[in-house]
Amino acid sequence: MEIPFEVINLDDQQNILLIINAMIGEHAVRLVLDTGASHSCLSKKSVKHLMGKVEKKADVVIGIGRGRMKNKLIHIPNFKMGDLEIHDYPFLVLPLAHINKMLSSIDLEPIEGFLGSDILYAYKAVIDYNTQTIRLQLPSNE
Repeated sequence: MEIPFEVINLDDQQNILLIINAMIGEHAVRLVLDTGASHSCLSKKSVKHLMGKVEKKADVVIGIGRGRMKNKLIHIPNFKMGDLEIHDYPFLVLPLAHINKMLSSIDLEPIEGFLGSDILYAYKAVIDYNTQTIRLQLPSNE
């Protein structure tokens, strides 16, 4: 399946974001396609808005470098991108206000999170910059 993405130039061709539109339940979300993120995540603000009160589980994530970060993990009951639906998928909850503040300062819409390598790898993502689409394959066990 192919899903379109939008290329946003932040200042020049050297600094871009790839934005993919998705759904969490009945809510549209904008996610940055981030091959460098080990796990998909949502902003704390978005989780409160989209999910209301949710049960969060503490989790430890090891980042780049020697430090460890403690983050919250939530399970999203229904996540959809194009024709792909993923049920009960864990997303990290991270503070992303600083990113949305930067985007706002250059008159760009906020994001709700990042689509990370966990999903990209599981669904054998191929990013086609020429057609501005991402191709995904269902795992053989689905």
